[in-house]
Amino acid sequence: RTSELVARRCEELKLDFFYQHVKDKFAVYNDVLEKYQLSDDQVTYIGDDIIDLKLIKYAGLGVAPADALEYVKGYADLVTEKKGGEGVVREAADFILAAQGLLEGIVKSYIDN
Repeated sequence: RTSELVARRCEELKLDFFYQHVKDKFAVYNDVLEKYQLSDDQVTYIGDDIIDLKLIKYAGLGVAPADALEYVKGYADLVTEKKGGEGVVREAADFILAAQGLLEGIVKSYIDN
């Protein structure tokens, strides 16, 4: 779908790219992998619906929010405690940083300043 709110947020975050109104998400996924020379295992994908299943399966870390469809959650590597729009990206990012042993240092850097 297309969302002006999402477009504004992506601009605020100065993202290199974002896509809206995409029907073939897997084609876009492959384009991004090629453009940035990434492999599947370097990608985290967050999705909640049937259209996201293939990407959840192929990405190195497939994430589904707590309110995703049950069969989507069944294919995800991580199901967040948060619902979509309520901090799923933060929860997934913190999960990744903790797994890499980086989260504690980042948190401390905000306390020690």
